[in-house]
Amino acid sequence: MHRLVQFAVFLRLSKSDRIVYFDLAVRILSSDFPNTWQARGAHQGHGFASWETCTTILPHVSWLMKLSEEYKIKSENSIMWAELVFRAGTYLWEKEQPSLARSFFQFGLGINTGDNGLPGPIAAQAHRILGHISLDLAQPRAALAAYQQALVLRSAIEPAPDTPPIADVCDSIACAYTEAGDAASASAYLDRATAIHNAHDPTQMSRTLAIRAMTCLRAGEAAAALAALRQCWALQNMTQDQIEASHYPKHSGDIMLLARIYRVQGKLAEARELASRTVRMRHEVYGERGGPRVADSLFTVARMLDEDSGELMLAARLLREVVEISNDVPGMRSHLARALWFLAGVEDRIHGRVSSRDDGRTSEGSDWGSSSRTAEELRQRAKIVRSGIAERELPDDDTDEGFMRLVSWMLW
Repeated sequence: MHRLVQFAVFLRLSKSDRIVYFDLAVRILSSDFPNTWQARGAHQGHGFASWETCTTILPHVSWLMKLSEEYKIKSENSIMWAELVFRAGTYLWEKEQPSLARSFFQFGLGINTGDNGLPGPIAAQAHRILGHISLDLAQPRAALAAYQQALVLRSAIEPAPDTPPIADVCDSIACAYTEAGDAASASAYLDRATAIHNAHDPTQMSRTLAIRAMTCLRAGEAAAALAALRQCWALQNMTQDQIEASHYPKHSGDIMLLARIYRVQGKLAEARELASRTVRMRHEVYGERGGPRVADSLFTVARMLDEDSGELMLAARLLREVVEISNDVPGMRSHLARALWFLAGVEDRIHGRVSSRDDGRTSEGSDWGSSSRTAEELRQRAKIVRSGIAERELPDDDTDEGFMRLVSWMLW
């Protein structure tokens, strides 16, 4: 039925009938929308296998949200309604739309679910995924606050302080501390998660090991990072080749982490090859145009080309590709600003190299021009784009490091 026809019928309903039909729609959509968002296990409930179904149902959930808000509809099955919104929000986060996903979770948490509120497991997981969303938006402080709230809620419902669901939240808290550059605090929470897994089932700590690998790399301990990552894969009974062939979206992050470890170890050719492989892996998952993770992989390869081998023209080409896929995409302003800023630096070096060789004549290879004026225009544009990024946690800093902080240190 056409949406306008639905709306016309809706307007003719009494207030009580609106609630009846609203709740019926919620039940129908809930029965069809994949319910993996609270699942544990190796994939942590990731719903990538059901994205096609989620894509079909999402517009109907959005429509119900609009109706409930505009016409003050209070569902008589508010917990089911809130959980449906959380499932939709989780899907949006998985599909790299963190700002929109956050709005869904905030909407769901605002649903009046009665005096007792949301059941503990639902509320705890909602806050945990809000933390994931904040990490994707390069907001580790907000992520840490959400994860700490998730830990409070989870601790209140678990039969003991050392259950595997508690370990899951400790892993998440460690991620936030790692993003903030506090490897010591991250390690403390990882030690707690490891102790819990050892007390229950040590084979279930692959995620803890992956996060430990990230934390070790952040601390400059590349050998320990590599050992943890290898152990993570061993617990999953997977080889590196199998990880590279996997369609699980987070496995591309594993390969990017390995690339970064190799780079620190001086294995520059292997590092660049692995980082390039993540571009292909992420295109396969997120589509040809890509999104934040494709942009991040392209940027990483560009930095390797620039810093490790001096291939400035290739680096500039990849940075322009990041600019093109990030342009006019509100959720990718941080990637756009960072790419513009670093492209300016590359253009400066291209111009300097050409000037010293050709006595000031311009290069023929850059569509963007290679003059210092072009580089300055790129920097100014980077600053303008940065000003449009909401909820930046750190003061603006017109340095390479400042623009690096606009994007998460590790986009898994």
